[in-house]
Amino acid sequence: MILTNFLYKNASISSHTILSKKMSAGDRDWVLRDLQARGANSINVYLLNEGDYGGKAVCPYAGGRWFGPELDMAELARWESIIECCIAMGLAPIFWTAADDSKVIASAWENRKQDVANILMYLAGRFDKYALAWCLGLELNEWSNRQDVDFFGSILAASVSHPVGVHQTTGRWDYASLPWCYFVMLQYGFGAKSKKYPKGHTADLGTISSMTQRAIRELGKPVVACEYSRFGESSQASAAGRQAMASGAVGACNGW
Repeated sequence: MILTNFLYKNASISSHTILSKKMSAGDRDWVLRDLQARGANSINVYLLNEGDYGGKAVCPYAGGRWFGPELDMAELARWESIIECCIAMGLAPIFWTAADDSKVIASAWENRKQDVANILMYLAGRFDKYALAWCLGLELNEWSNRQDVDFFGSILAASVSHPVGVHQTTGRWDYASLPWCYFVMLQYGFGAKSKKYPKGHTADLGTISSMTQRAIRELGKPVVACEYSRFGESSQASAAGRQAMASGAVGACNGW
């Protein structure tokens, strides 16, 4: 079973951005030590992010010039040292190769396909040796289409030796039916909104069970319970993650 959490404190801190220069060393250390203390065996990590989580960019290009001609080799070496620390702590990475809220990435997927393919193949070649799995991108249907997801997913899957999955918006998993896609990172939403929690807190257990079982039934592929709580450190998130696994999910990525 995959056991981890990527969202903390009302989604204000995420393991996704541990490679960002904008994430403080204190926050990074806190996330890693929290996961280790809870007995996690994995960690979700962005390799490409422009705007998600308040712009905590994860950019491998020299000077921050997205899809430019030069890679920042010193920055990539810094990433590698952080990833090796994760491995030493027993946290096998699930690498994500695109974030939502990242207009430069969405634009490149549409208009600079060769440049995107090049960086996917480079990242695959450099980091696959550390990977538990790969996820092509976050909420893919929100900013891309099935044709481009198929194109880039096929390239990534052919470039790595570990499983590749997809993540979509709440209750969506149709892109996971593509032939190269091995699993789905399932999003459940964050439950009812309230005055105290205007964006929700944690999906209810009935939603967790029914959505997990339906996705398994319709896809016939592994389902990882990915996103169901803005407070992955909470007891509610733990209950939701355990419910997902009891319903057939092969792991919980947002508390368990």
